[in-house]
Amino acid sequence: MSVSSLKSVEWHTYLGNIVKYIGHSEFPVSLCETIKEITPFDQCLIAAFKDQHGPIHVFDDLIEERKATTLSPYFKGAYLLDPFYGLVQDKCGDGVFELKEIAPDEFYQTHYYKTYYHGTRLMEELALFINYDNLTIVISLGIRLSGSPHKERDLDRLRRAFPVIAEAVRKHMEISRITNQQEEFGAITIGPSLDTGFQNFATDHLSLRECEITKLVLKGHSSKAIARLLDISPDTVKVHRKNIHTKLNISSQSELFSLFLDALSLVKMDSSDDPLTLLMNQRNQAY
Repeated sequence: MSVSSLKSVEWHTYLGNIVKYIGHSEFPVSLCETIKEITPFDQCLIAAFKDQHGPIHVFDDLIEERKATTLSPYFKGAYLLDPFYGLVQDKCGDGVFELKEIAPDEFYQTHYYKTYYHGTRLMEELALFINYDNLTIVISLGIRLSGSPHKERDLDRLRRAFPVIAEAVRKHMEISRITNQQEEFGAITIGPSLDTGFQNFATDHLSLRECEITKLVLKGHSSKAIARLLDISPDTVKVHRKNIHTKLNISSQSELFSLFLDALSLVKMDSSDDPLTLLMNQRNQAY
């Protein structure tokens, strides 16, 4: 297809496929297949977010053997460390965003990246953000390790197509709500939020400053970046990180990540408890 024009016969064919299924359950499938036809991206995940609630799964085309190791941990709480979720919280508005442009400086060294992304087998990822009413629809697009990196012209093509894609998604949601079709992502049932659990993590065990640093470390910020964000010296950050390891009886970021996910699994809806305290109590009872 011509890179410089979206008025080609091919584009009209792809556009027709999107329009054809607006208001029907096949729409998410058609949407992702169309996007993959006009770009080199070969993996798609659609999730919906509302306010501080967790993500709602809408559609994915991952192979079955990877769903357990990728989607399950993501929707159970790993999404809290996803840079794209940070954009949702910041209410960034509509647009096309590349992971490499928004990720913290040490994101690619985090245990979250090495474990979660190893399972996805992605070498690149970007996301389309589309807001409708009080929902944010995030269409995550990835290129598997066996694929070819996208080029700037591919991103330009996607940005040219974005206004049409965004309007089709909004129209689909509008029609779905009118017809009350619960299986489609126009009428989404919102699940409980884990944000409170994230905010309360380790608050019974660490100082306020140590808790701030723990959350930034989990998200992938380096000591230098944390120092800039909190307006303290890098050496002070290092002292805090050492104290955090001592208080939590851990010795690495990997252990911190595992502790975080294990604790988060115990969070109950509307609970103000520290998830880490719940985890430690559970472990003490097991002995």
